[in-house]
Amino acid sequence: MANGDALDGLLARAAAGERPALIDLLNHCRDGMVARLRARVLANEAEDIVQDALVQAIQRLDQFAWQGWEALQARLWAFVENAHADRRKYHVRECRHERRWLRTCHPRELTARSASIREFLVQRQQSCV
Repeated sequence: MANGDALDGLLARAAAGERPALIDLLNHCRDGMVARLRARVLANEAEDIVQDALVQAIQRLDQFAWQGWEALQARLWAFVENAHADRRKYHVRECRHERRWLRTCHPRELTARSASIREFLVQRQQSCV
């Protein structure tokens, strides 16, 4: 059986409502989504972002009505887009958290030993702005 035939069979089983086939289909799409996401910001986290998106998709499989391969890909990519946006927001919040810490930190807490940490945080703060 050729690879295209196997995919066609998987698509047919997923269209018939077989949940295991749909999960296999999601896993089949994973590599393409990771590759597509690697061209964006946070490329080093592409696999984690796609994994988060697939977990969300699997949790909502009961709401999915089979409308063809293109519709499935579009819906999966929407999950990836949302997971990617959530991850970007998370990193922005981390940068804000470090700036708050620097503003509220008492000068006595910044000893000579912690000066390198402070320098790192200041540099990180500038890169987050």
